[in-house]
Amino acid sequence: VTIKINDFDSDCYKNGVIYLYNSTGSLVKTIENVEELNVVTLPFGNYSGIVVFDGKRISFKFIVRN
Repeated sequence: VTIKINDFDSDCYKNGVIYLYNSTGSLVKTIENVEELNVVTLPFGNYSGIVVFDGKRISFKFIVRN
């Protein structure tokens, strides 16, 4: 899975963190040192995420399929 950060200057998200949660709300992955493109390996399923940087919190949802 590739998570791309759009529409923000790299200085904003450089010190950010991405938190990924499974469909039951359990934290499954924390990505520190956020880049424009962030690659993670996850099993099939439904996920939600929160990107925290520069005082902002942005949430998103995604599905991992075969």
